[in-house]
Amino acid sequence: MACGKLLAGFTALAAIAESPVPPPPSPVTPTIAAALQALVAKDLRVATISYRLQTAAVDHCPNHTRLSGLVVQDATQYRADLRAGMAALYGMTDLPTVTAVVPTGVSAAAGVRSGDAIVTVNGESLAAELPEVRGRSPNGSRFTAMIDRLDAAFAAGPVTLVLRHGDTTRVVIVTGAPACRSATQLDLSDTRNASADGHVVSITQGIADFTRSDDELAFVIGHELSHNILGHRDFLDSTHTSRGLFAGLGGNGARLRDTEQQADYFGVYLLAWAGYDPHAAASFWRRMAHADPLGSLLSDGTHPGNGTRVRALERAAEEIDAERAAGKPVVPDYEAFIAAG
Repeated sequence: MACGKLLAGFTALAAIAESPVPPPPSPVTPTIAAALQALVAKDLRVATISYRLQTAAVDHCPNHTRLSGLVVQDATQYRADLRAGMAALYGMTDLPTVTAVVPTGVSAAAGVRSGDAIVTVNGESLAAELPEVRGRSPNGSRFTAMIDRLDAAFAAGPVTLVLRHGDTTRVVIVTGAPACRSATQLDLSDTRNASADGHVVSITQGIADFTRSDDELAFVIGHELSHNILGHRDFLDSTHTSRGLFAGLGGNGARLRDTEQQADYFGVYLLAWAGYDPHAAASFWRRMAHADPLGSLLSDGTHPGNGTRVRALERAAEEIDAERAAGKPVVPDYEAFIAAG
């Protein structure tokens, strides 16, 4: 997992990034340094939680990959005046750079660390045949291509990384951690939202900041991961289910609400498998509903109502409690759950 697609420099540091013409590079101020470090910390928080969820659920998902546990970024994500800060803090040059490493992940165990520039992956440059670092990439095409290449290399088997840290170059071999197949990224919007497109989970900065604990954020990520793991995008496409105007009506709405309830239910199990508190799901949604009782996601008929959702999340957590107390395997059974509801 290389969290960070289209991240820092695109929408963060609003006061700095809104000026139409970037000023020339300047010394890194404490304010800029702190803002950049805060962004990397948020990336790492999302990456760490997603890594735990995806690896813990590997026996419960049909499609698999191998995760690196790395947060990798590229200079083209940043305006020229912010690159000096990334260079000072993380040694970023024209090479893709590791800005954070999941502490319990395979790359950390292999000795990869923040500030490592990736020279080659299995003998190939990630940037081969891609545009050079000049200005900021408006659509992230260079960065996205590099991350896709890195993810594909880890999915295929052991990866040989040539890394440069300052004046030192070294070789590290990393075998990715088996995991449910999905990517996860942080969107720097301040809105409270999250989404899944069948391949990528997007979590906004706004909803991540709203959570009170990693357990709550794990549910937000876990709910969206569940959509990808359970193949909901393909199901909705195959049934010609509309997501547009009036999507919440009739059988169309019923299918959408059922996929949301499935994702809630499976998401609570993801929490349990990864060692998070399954009861955090209901507590998060109770606060979310109170903060935004008439939010568009809840009022258009495509999602279960607030009360229904909280009660179902509580029941799912209680079901897990009962399975653990009885010494039974913690395994979801959605059809039985609905029948008992």
